[in-house]
Amino acid sequence: MRSVSCTGTALPGGAHQEECTSSSKSLLEDGDDRAVLLLTAIPLAFTATALALTRRAGYKALRWLLASVFLCLCLLTGFTIGIFYLPAALISLAAVAADRRQPL
Repeated sequence: MRSVSCTGTALPGGAHQEECTSSSKSLLEDGDDRAVLLLTAIPLAFTATALALTRRAGYKALRWLLASVFLCLCLLTGFTIGIFYLPAALISLAAVAADRRQPL
């Protein structure tokens, strides 16, 4: 995304001087498709790892860590893409909290 901002000043004798600056910002959608897919796959990797560890009772601390990091990433990204991952993060935390199995 490119933005241009200009400021003008009046000079003596009725002349006018204008100074313009431009800046560019990159959006996630404008980037390389593979890089975007990798960035959006990070929450999927957290969820898949936690799901793989659900059958083992001894990994509860790691599941808490993954669910907490997932929620923090959702809150960090705020109202952009994080809001779409927020339900999955909350369900992950609820699933870890509801697990009452004892370590082997």
